[in-house]
Amino acid sequence: MTSSVCEENIQESQSISFILSQKGKPLLVLNKHLFKLNKSTDSKQYWICTIKGCPAKVHTKNSNVFDKMIDDHKC
Repeated sequence: MTSSVCEENIQESQSISFILSQKGKPLLVLNKHLFKLNKSTDSKQYWICTIKGCPAKVHTKNSNVFDKMIDDHKC
């Protein structure tokens, strides 16, 4: 399975940060894009882009360690 150029670039830098929304919900910041927490399990968190209709998603592991990015930003 091949990965996108975007995913490869992110895996090299893996620079993510977290902020809180105005409602106190966690937001993930990756390359100036915001993602909101969509689902969480004991070992993984699933984030979706905050821009409606954008297919970009990010997965993090355990203590919010970058795992992978799915799709590119179409916005």
